[in-house]
Amino acid sequence: MKSVKYGNISFLVDVEGTREYYKTSTLCDCDSCQKYSSIISGRFPELEAFLSSFGIDITKPDETSPIETGEGILYDMVGYTACGKIESGADEILTFDGLKISFCNGFDFPNEQTQPYFSITVNELYIT
Repeated sequence: MKSVKYGNISFLVDVEGTREYYKTSTLCDCDSCQKYSSIISGRFPELEAFLSSFGIDITKPDETSPIETGEGILYDMVGYTACGKIESGADEILTFDGLKISFCNGFDFPNEQTQPYFSITVNELYIT
């Protein structure tokens, strides 16, 4: 386990366990998760680097909630999980690439995690 701190939030993260989870987890086969997976890489470099620091693959969300607009797709939320726990500051919001990121110890949306984990939710991600 590795201690990681971003702003006022402290995490205890199993980076290798999270990487293994993303290697073996199944991407949801719904159209919205499949589309998100195919278009997200490289669009939000700060967010991608942040998620990667936990061992998270940005192209494999556990859950998405899209709203199609005339010009693009607004993902009301995109959920990921990391092995470990939030030690303090779980109520804090972080911002990367202008996107608000929220956190929750344990279950926040469906996933295939079998180890203790925390949820990372990207809010209002818009792709044109």
